[in-house]
Amino acid sequence: SAASDVYKRQVFGSGGVLFLVEPAITNYGDGLWYAFVTSTTVGYGDLLAVTLIGRITSVFLTIYGLIFFGCLSAVIINYYTDLNKERGEDK
Repeated sequence: SAASDVYKRQVFGSGGVLFLVEPAITNYGDGLWYAFVTSTTVGYGDLLAVTLIGRITSVFLTIYGLIFFGCLSAVIINYYTDLNKERGEDK
């Protein structure tokens, strides 16, 4: 879907930005890992953003991740609610 494409572009793009600006992120894989962990709000703490651009990117990833996964949860719940209504299981 369009939302998941935007999410993927955001995570992959942010991984590249973080790789370029953050001294602790020494390869693209680490940048991608940091972007994914931040966007899912897990935040292991193994890597940290210390530059202004890195911190702004991290805030944006966190906000976007909260919105994306909140909407994804709503879509899944709506699907199963509609499925139950069609089967007559919802009273």
